[in-house]
This record gives sequence, C-alpha cells and structure tokens, in this order.
Amino acid sequence: MIATLARASRTFDAPGYREAASRAGARALDHRVDAKTGALLHVGGESTRAAGLGDYALLVRGLLELLPATGEKGWLHEAVRLQGEQEERLWDVGEGGYFESPEDAGRTARKHGSDGTFLSGNGVSTLNLIDLSRLTGERSYRDRAEGVLRAFAAEIAKEPLAHLTLLRAAQRFARTSYAA
Repeated sequence: MIATLARASRTFDAPGYREAASRAGARALDHRVDAKTGALLHVGGESTRAAGLGDYALLVRGLLELLPATGEKGWLHEAVRLQGEQEERLWDVGEGGYFESPEDAGRTARKHGSDGTFLSGNGVSTLNLIDLSRLTGERSYRDRAEGVLRAFAAEIAKEPLAHLTLLRAAQRFARTSYAA
C-alpha cells in the first residue's frame, strides 16, 4: 500500500496520496517494531510475532518508493536499516536467498522464489537490493541481489512464468550492470 500510494502521488502529482503514503510509512515504523529488540514485527494481526520475508521486503519497497515521492532521506535510512535486519535474520548463508521466516520463529528451512497469491519475497527483495545499490553506491547490495538470482536460477529456468518477480529483477539487474 505504501509503495502504491507513493507511486500514485508521483504519477498523478497528488499530494494527498503522498501524505497518506508518508503516514502509512511512519505508522508501520512506529507500531511494528518490538520495543525491546527494535526488530520489525509481523504486519498482520498478531503484533508480537517476528516479521517474515514478506513483511521486510514490502516495507523496504514502500520506503524506497517514499524517497522520490517526498524527497526525505530518512526513508532511505530506514530502508537500509531494515534491509540489514532482513539480512541478519533471513539470509541463507549456505545457499543464498532468503528464508520465509526467522529461525527464532520456529522456521523450517523454507525459501520460495515463485510468485503465488503474493509476490515473491525473494523477488521483491532482489528489486530492493538493486535499488539500494543504485541509491547508496554500495556494491554489496548488488552482489547480494546476484546471489539471490543465482540461488533461484534453476527454478526460474524450469518455470519462468511462476517466477515473474525474480525475472523482473533479473532484467533490471542485467540492465543496470551495463550502467555500473
């Protein structure tokens, strides 16, 4: 919702959408963070459960969309912070890609690259990493994006239409590699 409102504000030059997106972003950051640990909490109903990949990926996406909509650098700072937290909690060190939920939440080693009812968290995260690399100049984000694409390359090759978000990320990655 945050990303959509932020994009709509730019597309239609609609300050009301920008204000709504900013309020939603601030509310997500204020009300979805564990007071003790500072870690992101799950966005849906149960507020004490640790955030999963979808929570991180979509909130970071929204914050990255707020940056051009508002011009406020604080959104980028928060996106970088949450991306770092996502790395610590969800990155699969052995094979690359992100797990769907943190280990301390009783995680079974599940990773998905395919889109289903929701966009792939790994796909959205890869798009985020590409944008973070461009916005910060940090090569490590780009390297991590490449790691996610490599982790799911075989799955993408078998069923490309089930992995549209990762395909979109791969296309953006290839396009930006020529500019880098």
